Amino acid sequence: MFLYSIRWRRPSNEEYSEIVNQLLGFLKINSVDIFSHDLGVSVIQKLLAREPENKNGFQIRSFAFMKRENKTKYALLGILS
Repeated sequence: MFLYSIRWRRPSNEEYSEIVNQLLGFLKINSVDIFSHDLGVSVIQKLLAREPENKNGFQIRSFAFMKRENKTKYALLGILS
């Protein structure tokens, strides 16, 4: 009997931002408006850090961050447009 096991690891935020870049390039999307929550906030922060150096293949027109404070309360952390 042959058993093969693949150990999955969670991609880093930098890897996620590269995945977003590749997907938007494949879809030929040039500019985006982003609403993010939870893990997405960290990924979008990476994309924003790459923006001044033109490392993204698209323009971020606006973004909003949302954070869950408890089971029923959310906080809007920021908006840029």
